[in-house]
Amino acid sequence: MRTRVFIMSILIACLAFTPLVAQGSQEQKQEGPVGIEFFSMKNEAQGVMGTLVDNFEKQNPDIKITQTFVPDNETVFKTRLASKDVPDVTNIFPATPFYKKVFTEGFLADLTGQKFLDQVPEFVRKIAEADGKDFALPVTLSIFGLYVRTDILEKYNLPKPTTYDLLISDCKALKQHGIIPISFADKDTWTIGQILERLIGVINNDNDSEFKKIADGSLAVADSSTLRTFAKMMVELHEYSYDDSMAVSYDDSLADVASGKCAMFIMGSWSLGTIETSDPNIDTKLEMIPFPNPTGGETRVPINIDTAYSISATTPHKDACLKFLTFLSETNNAQLYADEEKTPNIIKGVNYNVVPFKSIVDNYLNKGKIFLTPVNIWPNGLRDQLKVPAQQLYIDKNVDAFLASCGKIIKDYYNK
Repeated sequence: MRTRVFIMSILIACLAFTPLVAQGSQEQKQEGPVGIEFFSMKNEAQGVMGTLVDNFEKQNPDIKITQTFVPDNETVFKTRLASKDVPDVTNIFPATPFYKKVFTEGFLADLTGQKFLDQVPEFVRKIAEADGKDFALPVTLSIFGLYVRTDILEKYNLPKPTTYDLLISDCKALKQHGIIPISFADKDTWTIGQILERLIGVINNDNDSEFKKIADGSLAVADSSTLRTFAKMMVELHEYSYDDSMAVSYDDSLADVASGKCAMFIMGSWSLGTIETSDPNIDTKLEMIPFPNPTGGETRVPINIDTAYSISATTPHKDACLKFLTFLSETNNAQLYADEEKTPNIIKGVNYNVVPFKSIVDNYLNKGKIFLTPVNIWPNGLRDQLKVPAQQLYIDKNVDAFLASCGKIIKDYYNK
């Protein structure tokens, strides 16, 4: 019954959506190599995954992998879950409640005891567990912060914005010099939701406790210091961005940073590989630093499991899928992935030394000055709903209206 309820909830959510991919996990009688489908949530990794798949097929000529990369991949994945068409291997985000539920509802295979998991640090495996069981092979952690063009700051003798006051001071100076200080790609609303979630976490690592008080009525949303601080900060920062950030896409934003049109932007480690396609020498001019806590409190860096792989619980080709995950867990293959994809790689033996992330990894990630991103703690779907009032806030700059809308959404999701 629980499985049927879960499937129906996904069907309702995706009712108006037309699947973009053909079913790929149905058992077929065929001669020749075994065919499995790899479904990716990380379109930015398409190039390096193509190389890894080619290398795998050379070593395993009896297995053929079909790769699926589509826009709005998570919506497509949910649609396929609803029709019980689970891809053989899927790139997932196992720390989030949604994917843990996908596993506990029986859609993903139990990987507990698989040898390739020995390649993963114990603390990462714990984050990725559900009901004490392993259901994914984690490969990378994302870090989220403020990218700065260090060459532009140096040109105008500006300090790295290690405090919020310095950030605003730099923005004022850059604007006077005709440089767009900070880029926001609000046309792609997923960036709105992700920045909201991560920066709320920076402001208050324990924001979940505050949201629970809003939900039970013991704290008026108007008195939420976390949400009010976030709203006022984002209204201020948008004054130093594009005249119309709603017309700017994620790709446009990255291109502007690569060209030097913009000096800073807020995003995760996964963006670096895309920026490098515009400027292969960007590593000498770009650095990620922690986004400074605007409250003046301790600054910690948001992390999440960014690349991880799971297997369908119903795939007829489980042995082939396990071979593929074993291949991806091997140090030499993880090194190739790290060198191309750039996100901090946690597979044992990988030499991770990506210049733009060196300082933040050494001084924050390796020293434990981190927190798990709120999306892994919030009720499933909350982030996607909160991005709606956030988008309106960036248009009308009405902080009180933003708070009121957030309060209704938080009460709805926490009281379900």
